[in-house]
Amino acid sequence: MKLAAIVALSLMVLCPLALSAQYRRRGMYNNNGAATPDPVSGVTVNVKGVLKGLSKKELLVATDADHTVSLRRTSKTKFLREDKPVKAGDVALEEKVDVEVAPDKDAKLMAVMVKLGALKNRKR
Repeated sequence: MKLAAIVALSLMVLCPLALSAQYRRRGMYNNNGAATPDPVSGVTVNVKGVLKGLSKKELLVATDADHTVSLRRTSKTKFLREDKPVKAGDVALEEKVDVEVAPDKDAKLMAVMVKLGALKNRKR
């Protein structure tokens, strides 16, 4: 009888400890159970190529490596021609572009600044 009581008491003490190891930390996982990385902030890259598509929400740029890159366009996206701001309606397709891209809050590519016109090799 004493042995059964000791076994029952030890199971009551050890089971909650084993079950708590099965739970995940909150905030570290998304709804699907996959770990979500912290968004990268302050990192920008440039995409150079030819403008193939332009809508209120998206830019399509064909690069020299025969890839088409889809970039998000927001109200904060600026268009520049010779360092002067232009409206998106004045932009023509098949125009050479140099797009400054940053990750959005959900880690998708967002166009920050679109420089239009002939791309010249600049000395650094």
